[in-house]
Amino acid sequence: MKKKIFALAALAFLLAGCAKSSNGDAQSTAAVESGSEADSASEAQSEVVENALTNEELAEFAQLFWTCEYSGFLDDGFNSPKDIEWEDVFQNGAGINVENISEDEKEAYLEATHQDCLYDIDTFIVIRKTDMMNFTKKHAGYEYAPDKDDLDTWGDDYNHWIYLEKYDSYYFMNVCWKELKYCSCVSGEKEGNVYTIRFKMATDDHYGKDADRVLKFTKENDELVMISNEIQWDDLCVKDKTFDANLTQFDSPLRFYTYNVDPEETELEIVKDGKYLTTIRYYVKASDDAQYPVIIDDIGFFDFNADGYQDIAVLCISYCGKKIILHEYDYESNGFCGIAELDEENVPELKGNLTIAGAKKYLLGDNENGVYNNYKEVYAQMAKIYHVADDGYKFDLAYTDDDDIPEFVIGRPGYWVSLFAYEDGHIHRLIDGWAYGAGANSGYYYAERKNVFINDNSDYNVHYTSFMSKRDKGEIATDYYIKYIYFKDLDGDGNPSEEELAASDGDDCFVEYHNNTDKKMSEKEIKKITTKYSKYDYKELCGDMDYETLLAELSK
Repeated sequence: MKKKIFALAALAFLLAGCAKSSNGDAQSTAAVESGSEADSASEAQSEVVENALTNEELAEFAQLFWTCEYSGFLDDGFNSPKDIEWEDVFQNGAGINVENISEDEKEAYLEATHQDCLYDIDTFIVIRKTDMMNFTKKHAGYEYAPDKDDLDTWGDDYNHWIYLEKYDSYYFMNVCWKELKYCSCVSGEKEGNVYTIRFKMATDDHYGKDADRVLKFTKENDELVMISNEIQWDDLCVKDKTFDANLTQFDSPLRFYTYNVDPEETELEIVKDGKYLTTIRYYVKASDDAQYPVIIDDIGFFDFNADGYQDIAVLCISYCGKKIILHEYDYESNGFCGIAELDEENVPELKGNLTIAGAKKYLLGDNENGVYNNYKEVYAQMAKIYHVADDGYKFDLAYTDDDDIPEFVIGRPGYWVSLFAYEDGHIHRLIDGWAYGAGANSGYYYAERKNVFINDNSDYNVHYTSFMSKRDKGEIATDYYIKYIYFKDLDGDGNPSEEELAASDGDDCFVEYHNNTDKKMSEKEIKKITTKYSKYDYKELCGDMDYETLLAELSK
């Protein structure tokens, strides 16, 4: 139902209509096959050394790490076994996936996840807790199984791992099944039972996330115990544009790597403690849709959107001129999302001073430390950023709960909406760019001062009415929903087949009441509370004030 849709094309440096560069012809990078020559960075590692592994041994390890059991260890870097991202290791089953489970267990999973059916049994991951702990002990030297808080970070916005106590097992519907990447071992050595091997991924590019890995592990008989995995981030980076930076929301420095390898774009990779965080790409787009990279001239860090976290401002230069790209911090993903572009045309105040310091002064004024005394100051700062990004955005103040401080609405009516609350001098995101107006989604509404939100959405011959509320942390979430099924669902999968539609007379309507809270409730109790909520008066969350009107309202 929700989807962040306003991350904008500002992630890229878009300048349609620029003249075509004389040296902008695209260059292709040949894919590296197993056994081919390594690039210059790999060649330095491939010199003959004492205790070097033979070609046969390297080929055996390459085949071993092209299996579900081991491939996940190559995904993300780790400095010690305690740093291993187990979500990556287990996302394809790690060779311990339970393939045949009972119908009762399937039903328990569907009930826990509020689903009607298993859409793809071939990508349904089930791992027993004991098997997971045995696996981690075998390959990392310690037993590990995630608790509930850990599982909140295992997955994406649409699908998370869950744990069912009854079966003492973990479950995940891997709708984005990750293909195993074949890799070649370009060099390796051993000291006693400790192996150090450089892996080259079978991709077109060999930098950033796809750079070589230097994996270290011990081997006893046929069992491998991981020690570390160092991604070779320095390979092919622009040395004088690669640096460390301390941001207040992180407990250790971030490292920023700049790459100009791709002839169509410049990449900025952000890494923490050797682990990948996010990629930001910059390019100019000519009138013929060709893309060309830019030069990253300067980067600054300050909180421009009043959420208490430091954001990123990047000064980009191309033959088309200069722009400063603003990226706000996304605390849920620990990444950064493009939100606005500044140049001398859309911000005349920066004419002759299009610099990071100039942008900070323009955005924050004298409040360079981002200290706000009340909700009006915070909302005015937020509105300024979004108004700079696009003067078509609309705003509103909505009293969604029973206090005297309104929530702040930003959106593009008919397309998407965001909602923010004021907390301790900063904003708290309640709705982050939820789309509506397409796919039979009617939008989002609130009952004034009651902390109840409602949404109507349809999927083929099934209609959903959802009732939501604010949480202490994160976005608003669904508490209850009513499901209206306008066909005879003979097989119970929730999707109308041609036969089921033919069997329906057009007047069929089957109603189900669902509870997404931790409370144990009967259908009668759910029906009672949703009937109560349905009788509330609702106002639409969409924004109906332009920027100047909002500022006038906040000044009262």
